[in-house]
Amino acid sequence: VLLMSVGIMVLAPGDPVARLGPLAATDAGVLRFGSILGRAAAALGIMVVLVSTTRFTELLQALRELRLPAVVTDSLGLAYRYLYLLNDEVERLRRAARSRNAATSAAARRRFLTGITAAALARSYARSERCHQAMLARGFDGALPSLAPRPLDRRSLAVLAGTVAGVAGLVLSAWL
Repeated sequence: VLLMSVGIMVLAPGDPVARLGPLAATDAGVLRFGSILGRAAAALGIMVVLVSTTRFTELLQALRELRLPAVVTDSLGLAYRYLYLLNDEVERLRRAARSRNAATSAAARRRFLTGITAAALARSYARSERCHQAMLARGFDGALPSLAPRPLDRRSLAVLAGTVAGVAGLVLSAWL
């Protein structure tokens, strides 16, 4: 967002406020840049709060209810679960290499990282095949089972009302 909106400072018509060579930042451009940056920061903050306060399974369920394609939500769910396995595998490889006193020089570190990356990819591919076979053995038919939707309770309504009020406050403060 930052890189894309920097051009707005120069391209927006208005009175120049600063010059850098042949480029001149305008007052309207700086105002638009600040507005875009503020909105991006607010959106990022809201996303962080949402992800920090909501379980991943509930996020996936909400995405399903928003009619995101099932293949996307299933892929997100599997990737989320598989990231922990991949992280564990890489940590095992790093621990094994450290126990052998690997990577004492810069060139050795590059070879070390290349080796770990190749081994992690090979092991993760083999593990994914084993996971897929285990899923098929347990009756996987191509679609992950959906969890029962949680009813909308008072706490959820209060959080929703607070979020709407916060977003409305941010929008109103941007206009004033």
